[in-house]
Amino acid sequence: AFLPDKGSFSQILRIVFISPWAFIGFENITHSAEEYKFGHSKLFRILVISVITSTVIYMMVTLLSVTAYPAGCSSWPDYISRLDQFDGIEGLPAFYAARHYLGDAGVYLLMASLLALVATSLIGNLRALSRLFYSVSRDGILSSRYSRLNKRDIPANAIWLVVLFSLVIPFVGRTAIGWIVDVTSISASIAYCYIA
Repeated sequence: AFLPDKGSFSQILRIVFISPWAFIGFENITHSAEEYKFGHSKLFRILVISVITSTVIYMMVTLLSVTAYPAGCSSWPDYISRLDQFDGIEGLPAFYAARHYLGDAGVYLLMASLLALVATSLIGNLRALSRLFYSVSRDGILSSRYSRLNKRDIPANAIWLVVLFSLVIPFVGRTAIGWIVDVTSISASIAYCYIA
């Protein structure tokens, strides 16, 4: 159900405008294509399955978040509008719903899933960025040491370059990181719109 005091179309547009951030990262599949031992024609299938699976997961977590709400709330819009009044798990709709349906096991399952999401995202981005630096190095833009592969055919120097840059980022502050994320989301939206 839509929020009663807002137009349905405007609510859909708001979701459409904030959605692209959820799909940033799928390009990692194509960035790492050089390493794959199977035919590159299978990449499209992998990409489509990844996007569909992630879309379903995002939808399920969103739906999960609006199916349970604490006592004293008349509906999920009432719950969401009063989130600042709740502490702990009750202030996190997805976690509250997981605990409501599965108890503490649901909370731990959701935490493990989110940890896996973050870990796979970091690993995927590390691989993609190292491959990007590797390619740029092969084209002569970066030093040639970043285009060297180790005995496992991994651009280890490029990976270390990404790691060194990444270690500095937490120290630039929340405002700077938020700005980078916002700019990336806008850039991704423009790129996805152009490609579509």
